[in-house]
Parts: sequence; structure tokens; C-alpha cells
Amino acid sequence: MIKAFIVVNNHGMRSNPRVVAISFALAPALVRPSLVHSLNRSLPPFFLRLAAMVRLCRFYEQLGVDKQADLCQTVYKMVTGRPDHLCSFVDDEKTFGPDTKLVYRHFATLYFCILSDRSESELAMLDLIQVYVETLDKVFENVCELDLIFNSPKAYTVLDETIVGGLVLEINSQKVIGVYEELMKLEKAQASMLERVTG
Repeated sequence: MIKAFIVVNNHGMRSNPRVVAISFALAPALVRPSLVHSLNRSLPPFFLRLAAMVRLCRFYEQLGVDKQADLCQTVYKMVTGRPDHLCSFVDDEKTFGPDTKLVYRHFATLYFCILSDRSESELAMLDLIQVYVETLDKVFENVCELDLIFNSPKAYTVLDETIVGGLVLEINSQKVIGVYEELMKLEKAQASMLERVTG
């Protein structure tokens, strides 16, 4: 069973961290304490300098927000700290527990990561990430990190058509796109009906 699907960027490793507004609950756990201290004097309290941002995350087991934030930070540190010549599988009982492993793929500025139990095949998880990225590429017509930032509901819709409750529902990219397009048609029809009623 899949426990979590997390997408993080790697800007903190390869470029200077940026100043951004914190807009979601996971951000405080991803802040470097040394940066917070140095910026407290010069920035308003709602601005912090972040080394990395979670672009997308979906947890399939009941965890508190603090635990989710810790896992996101741990996954980020682990995948960005690994040399490129190492494999994309991490099996660390001290970090994730005895029944959890991490599988990830690096595409451009993003790391797509899956935390799963030991019953899942690592190669199947890599294939699942590949299918998800290919589907996003078709939905957004050449997907990039900004698509996940500004159109996250679309990215979550594609993910929810692929994985449901921690189980892989569909790995055929064309079928996922077909369901996605039907949902978009329904959304447009509902928006036009609401416009007629209120207009």
C-alpha cells in the first residue's frame, strides 16, 4: 500500500533560497531555523525564506500535520542529499520505520517521491511515477513546476484518478486523461449553469 505521494522542488540545493509568503500548513516545518533568525529583523512576520517547498503531497494514512511536515522535510533532505549515481530506492528503518520504503524520481527541478510499505515493488512505484508525470505532461501540454503551483487542483485530480486510498487505481495514462476531461466538462457545465442562475 502506498502511504504518501510527495513532490518537492530542489531549489534549495542548486540555487539561492527565495523569499516567499507562507501560505500552507507544511511550510513552517520546512524552514531552516538559521534563516528564520537572520531574517526576523528585516522581514514582516508572515514572510520567511524557504529552502524548499512541497509542491504536492497526499497522505494515505492518518497522520497529524506535524508528522506530515516532518516526513516531507525528511524526504526532501534525503532525496536532495543523495548523489545522482545512487539508485532511487531508500530503505531506512531508522528514518521511516520497519515497514516503509521511499522510491523517487528526479525530473527537472522536482522530485516525485512515494512512501510505501514493503509489499509494493520498487519498479512498480517507479513506473507509477512515470505514468503520473506523463499524464501531467499531457494535461498541461509540457508540464513544468509552475503548473503544479498555479494549477494544483488539476494535479491533485490526476493523482486522485491514479491512486485512491493508497491503492493504485489506474496506470493507463489515456484512461486517466479521459476521466479528467469528463470532470472538466462537468465543471464547465456547472459553472455555466451557475452563471445563468446568478446572471
